[in-house]
Amino acid sequence: MQYILYVFTTLIILGNNVSFMDYAHPYQVSFQDPATPVMEGIISLHHDLLFMITVIGIFVAWVLFRTTLNFHHTRNPVPSDITHNATIEVIWTVTPSLILMVIAVPSFALIYSMDEVIDPAVTLKVQGFQWYWVYEYSDYADKEGNAISFESYMVAEDDLEEGQLRLLEVDNRVVLPTNTHLRVLVTASDVLHCWAVPSLGVKIDACPGRLNQISLFIKREGVYFGQCTEFCGASHANMRFKVIAVSPTDYDTWLLNQTKPAIEWDDPLVLEGASVFKSAGCSGCHSLKPTANTGAKGRLGPNLTHLASRTYLAAGLLNNTSDVDTNIVNESYLQENLRAWIADPASIKPGNLMASQGAVYTDPDRALTESQISALVAYLTTLK
Repeated sequence: MQYILYVFTTLIILGNNVSFMDYAHPYQVSFQDPATPVMEGIISLHHDLLFMITVIGIFVAWVLFRTTLNFHHTRNPVPSDITHNATIEVIWTVTPSLILMVIAVPSFALIYSMDEVIDPAVTLKVQGFQWYWVYEYSDYADKEGNAISFESYMVAEDDLEEGQLRLLEVDNRVVLPTNTHLRVLVTASDVLHCWAVPSLGVKIDACPGRLNQISLFIKREGVYFGQCTEFCGASHANMRFKVIAVSPTDYDTWLLNQTKPAIEWDDPLVLEGASVFKSAGCSGCHSLKPTANTGAKGRLGPNLTHLASRTYLAAGLLNNTSDVDTNIVNESYLQENLRAWIADPASIKPGNLMASQGAVYTDPDRALTESQISALVAYLTTLK
């Protein structure tokens, strides 16, 4: 009864266009609501095939029932000696062929529409790592030619705030415009991954050394959840991501914020932090846009441009917000998290590369002092 009420309520909500099912719900047995023409085609083809299978199944069941009933030994004590029937053989050969042809036409049309790339206005490059995603908007760059790039990690269950979805929330989200032709290039750096978003009708393999591409045309604004669907190791279940579709106007605003140069001040403590950032070797692994005062062009670690605007640090382990509904960074939380992370990253995220490869952590003679950590925190806090 509870399930029936749930389905009935959901149908009423969807009928009034109040909300959409863009992530899995309890007892869900259907598709998520489509947001692209491709997903609409997939659902339409599924419904058509399900109808045909149902009709064929009922017909076959009826034939079996009639055959069992009419040719039972009690009704036909003397078995028939018919060896063949050319008409019946032609019918059961031609009919399945016609059914397959009817199925093939929309199937091939849908497959070709999935592979077609129509003069994309936006290109998103997706790279899979064990076990997180890296995104790059290669169409947009700052004055120094650096493209918008960031990492996306799943937020740990212990760090979820009220209203956030378990095993679905991430620290950095992908932002894409609606009603725009998009191209997604997918690859991997280590093992096989797969970038899949059910509501968008996307499922594309990420293969090391190879670029796969797929086109998108998102028809409505919303938040869409995806994950890696190719088993890629121990933390495969943590390779989640979130796609936020916004209007073209909001997308342009987001782009302007992302391409703004990192703020640099004349404050002596901030300038000292920029110097420590360079002398401590941070710039060898991390990159900043622009690279003034640091020369940071590293690729091994995360890009730290606009670091102070991020709601999470350390792959989603450290929360910088005090209100999950507004996603506003609390500066005191940010400073506290930065200080804790810089002082001892291994205690927060065991096995991270920063603690195992950073010279200030592996060489006791180069360990950071409290004053240097304070200067670094002051500098990194300005990168909004």
